[in-house]
Amino acid sequence: MDLSNCTSIGEGAFNSCTRLTNVDLSNCTTIGDGAFQDSGLSGNLDLSNCASLGRWVFKNCSGITSVTLSSSCTSIGWSAFEECTGLTSINLSGCTTIGDWAFRKCTALTDIDLSSCTSIGISAFRLCDNLTSVTFGNSITNIATGAFLEGNTGTIFNYSSSPLIVSYPHNDPTDSEYEGEPFPNGVIAIWNDGMQTYMYTWNSPAGIWQ
Repeated sequence: MDLSNCTSIGEGAFNSCTRLTNVDLSNCTTIGDGAFQDSGLSGNLDLSNCASLGRWVFKNCSGITSVTLSSSCTSIGWSAFEECTGLTSINLSGCTTIGDWAFRKCTALTDIDLSSCTSIGISAFRLCDNLTSVTFGNSITNIATGAFLEGNTGTIFNYSSSPLIVSYPHNDPTDSEYEGEPFPNGVIAIWNDGMQTYMYTWNSPAGIWQ
């Protein structure tokens, strides 16, 4: 579908359009909540002019393999790419906020650059069991409950500053997605201060890097 001249797409516009496999979104600046949820989109998505992504926009689009984001896209909404199981590549280096469940169950993701990120939502990367490397910058202040739980216990978390202080909210509703600490027990964090490399292990019972 040629939407190359389209700059705005409304909420739910192509929701559940399972035969829609290809669409030109290169000039879109605004995409509404759930616009392509449960659709048949596949291959690379060019979102190079999109300033932000709302909730459920591409949820359960398992055919999407890569996403080109604008450097000005600073916010990824709730469940925006949840269960996009074919997604292998997305550049998040300019994003400051990752919403709750944004990449939950994106099982093909391997490396994530969150060097500009300040906040990561609840269960944002939960069940991403092929993650090998996650990079944080100096701005990270909040990593929420369950953010990387039930993922790859071999994931390396690379910090630009000391990871000893981790801030995360303790929520306790009945939904299990709100439970747990940010990281799987025993995963490794690495921090290089320019002179020496330090290695820490996440201690789940204590809720700290040690």
